[in-house]
Amino acid sequence: MSKEVVVDDAVEPVEGEANPVEDVKQTQKVFTQAEVDSIVKQRVSREQVQTKEARLSLETMQKESEEKIQAYESVISKMIANQLEPLPDGIKSLVKKLSLLDQIDWLSSADNLIEKREIPETPKGSTSNKPKVSDPGRLF
Repeated sequence: MSKEVVVDDAVEPVEGEANPVEDVKQTQKVFTQAEVDSIVKQRVSREQVQTKEARLSLETMQKESEEKIQAYESVISKMIANQLEPLPDGIKSLVKKLSLLDQIDWLSSADNLIEKREIPETPKGSTSNKPKVSDPGRLF
């Protein structure tokens, strides 16, 4: 049997035995305020370095992405210019007012396909069917 006495849910050791609560308190390290401040400063500085590195990495990725986007836009603009070349000037000016994506959509749609056709030459009248006018002043 144990020699402990329970009073108000607290364990009180009997005289002559070690107190388990005091043993736990003695094994835990107690930090001074200066030590806590030092630990917190170290953690904060580590987090600041990690945050700075992450931000720099993101900025580099953003710059690379923007450069790629500009290169793609340049290529797409050249492709669109080639597709716009055979179109009439009025349609070119309207299509150029659209965004690049809208221009691609408009140019790739079969509904907007404009074929350049040659207008046939006007036939010449025959000379044999001309009325003979004896008096040119008297046509009417």
